[in-house]
This record gives sequence, structure tokens and C-alpha cells, in this order.
Amino acid sequence: MKLKPTFETDVYISDGGYFAIRQENSMGEEDTVILSPEQLRAVMAYARVQLRDSRTWWNAEEAD
Repeated sequence: MKLKPTFETDVYISDGGYFAIRQENSMGEEDTVILSPEQLRAVMAYARVQLRDSRTWWNAEEAD
């Protein structure tokens, strides 16, 4: 899966079974976030709640 490029981003499952997000930062250095399956489940659950309950965190609008 490729996300919209602000900076090129790769998302993949590592050989060890971890979910990885790799992106080049504004300094040209590579950053990687590695999540275990349990961490990924927690992030996904949190994101689902945020997408359902909060309509402002993922767009440019400020909450009133």
C-alpha cells in the first residue's frame, strides 16, 4: 500500500511479522515505525473510534 506522497511512504509487513511504516523525512533521512500485531490492533481500534466520533481531527477544521 502506498499513501499519498507528502513524502514517499511505504507500508508493509516485515519478515518478522511486524507492521512497518517507512517514510523519508524532510531532512532526507529514513524513519520507520514498527508495530507488533498487538500494537497495530490497538492503533486500529483507536483510529476507528476517532473516525466514528470525531469529524475534525482528520481534516483542517478546528473543533468548536
